Parts: sequence; structure tokens; C-alpha cells
Amino acid sequence: KSLHLEDVTIAIPLPAGVGSPVVSTADGDYEHNSRDSLMLWTLPIIDEDNAEGSLEFSINSQSSDDFFPVIVSFQSSQSYAGLKILDVVGVEDSASVPFSTEVSFVAQQYEID
Repeated sequence: KSLHLEDVTIAIPLPAGVGSPVVSTADGDYEHNSRDSLMLWTLPIIDEDNAEGSLEFSINSQSSDDFFPVIVSFQSSQSYAGLKILDVVGVEDSASVPFSTEVSFVAQQYEID
């Protein structure tokens, strides 16, 4: 079973002072943040049905190192390991007790160098 990632943002560094990137194709949305010299690419959902996406752009650059590190952020309502709590029992009598769960899987920072 694949993960269901939500609010995926991919921050791609751009060389400073060379103008705006020219985007030829993009899945999802994108924004050029000229102040921070970043291309912010956002995808609402990545899951089994939407497992791929692409963003193609061109910009003047002297080195491929200008585009790293790429920083990815996302959240998910599924755990990475797929663990689920099936039952909660009392210590004294091992009887089932009412319970609820809430899963939150958030990447504070995922960096590609």
C-alpha cells in the first residue's frame, strides 16, 4: 500500500540575479519566489493514483549545484509503517475499553543534496 501525501511542497533553489524561470510544463502549481531565489512547486496529493508529476523550467545557470539542496515538505494522515491500533484492554481484567486514534505524519524537513 502506498502512502497518501498531502500538501506537498518542493522548494528548488535558483541562481540569484538571473531573472525569472520560464516554465514549459507543470503538474500542480508553482510560484517563483524571487526574494528567496526559490521555485516553489506544490502538489495537493501524491498517492497511488497520482504517483508522478513533473515541473520543467529553464533559467540561466553556470552549475547544476545552483539547484541544490532541494527541500521537500508534506503531511499525511497515514503512518509510514502502516501500523494500526486494533484494541485497547484494561490492565486488571484485559477487557476492551473504548479508544480513539489520530495519525499525523509530517516531514519537518526532507532535503536532497
